[in-house]
Amino acid sequence: MRGTWIVMGCGLLGLGCQTGRPAYSVAVAPNWMDIRPTKSVLFVETPLPMASVAARIDQALGQVLGPGGVGQVRLGIMGGSYRLSRGALTVSAIPAGLALGIPIVGDLALGSAFLQCRASGLGGTFRFAARPTLDAAGDLILAQGQLSVEPVGQLRCAGLQVPTADVLTAMTSPVQSALASALQELKLPTGSAVQRGLSELATPRGMEVSGQPACLDLAPSGLVLSPTSDRTSLRVGFEVAPRLNLGACPVGQGGALPRQVTMREDALGDSFRVPVAIAAPQSELAERVRPLLLGKRLGSGATAITVTAVEVGDVQGQTLLRLDVVGGYTGTLFLWGTPAIEQDQGRWLLRVPNLRLAAESESMIQNAKMSLYQLWEGDLAARIRPMLTLDVTSKLESLRTALSSRMTLQGTRWQPALASAGVGNLGLRSTLTELVPQGVESKPGVLVLHLLVVGKLTLETNNSGQ
Repeated sequence: MRGTWIVMGCGLLGLGCQTGRPAYSVAVAPNWMDIRPTKSVLFVETPLPMASVAARIDQALGQVLGPGGVGQVRLGIMGGSYRLSRGALTVSAIPAGLALGIPIVGDLALGSAFLQCRASGLGGTFRFAARPTLDAAGDLILAQGQLSVEPVGQLRCAGLQVPTADVLTAMTSPVQSALASALQELKLPTGSAVQRGLSELATPRGMEVSGQPACLDLAPSGLVLSPTSDRTSLRVGFEVAPRLNLGACPVGQGGALPRQVTMREDALGDSFRVPVAIAAPQSELAERVRPLLLGKRLGSGATAITVTAVEVGDVQGQTLLRLDVVGGYTGTLFLWGTPAIEQDQGRWLLRVPNLRLAAESESMIQNAKMSLYQLWEGDLAARIRPMLTLDVTSKLESLRTALSSRMTLQGTRWQPALASAGVGNLGLRSTLTELVPQGVESKPGVLVLHLLVVGKLTLETNNSGQ
């Protein structure tokens, strides 16, 4: 119901009437779609899927070495053979992006009889430095890569250490050429997981807050990539604008994927800081104040009035209280003020601290030969302000509990995509460290609590890709 306080006679007589209160709304259905916080990044710290990289490296080695990694080499008049194998891959963050460490070492035997040279742990540590980015499909690309090699190991002949530069060059040059070709525009198959992840995030999630149904809608719209100082993980972020409706998710409502997913790179901190809009129907505040005022007799004697109806609504972003009264004055009284969230003795309280009587309501009371003091022994608004209070502490604590948990993704739509990358036993662990109320906003049919959520989201896996 929308009201415009205009005297009908003004319209019939063509008079220009002035009112002290703009258009208002009460008892209207909440419009959830208009409620969104500013966009922010919810990022997941996740292990790098290295299985495909390891397979690509091993394939390149097989092309330049024989079965078992065996190759042939000569040092002057001496010939011999070596056997190389790949060690465990390492990942490190560097100013330019990421660096893959690829140790490839083995055994060398040269010559025979009294002139015999042997070495173990001979070869090189190959370092592939590249700038990570995500392509349109969500695959991780290590672009503009540069490959270098650091020789390792020593060669001894007849108990004497001899220069190894020529031998190491002969052993590592073919490997370096093969790796340079294999690792050019290296792509890690994260696209399927990212796309499925976007689909999962775009689906509204039903949950419980203080024993009541709620619906979390993240609305993902973009991707953010951030290398970390950690040696085994990346931070992949989703640009979101989370809204939590206090009520069940609409039946059959699926997630709408963004038509165009933007991608950018950003330096993300150790914890995400995500604004969340929590939308509660104004009816919840009405249910709180209605029993306290409905049927209440204000004043005494011939000027006493009785409250016959109570509605909570909105007037241009302020919380509106509409009271229908009969008695010494019969009509409608309007009070309004700006909603706020305040901390009081460790409790979070939603209040309207500057609630006041509309100037036009006050004028009409005075025209009825009554005073505000006669209504309720003093300031009517001051007596009503404590009634317009909601303690949301338990809701915030319940929200912290609901959002701090581990969601097992085994068997979900993510699993088939990640299985191909050697990832199993998938779980998403969310830990919230802070819930910081930022403010309250009034909209037609709804009160919106803006909250800053601080925490960490970790994708826990058993990765077989080393």
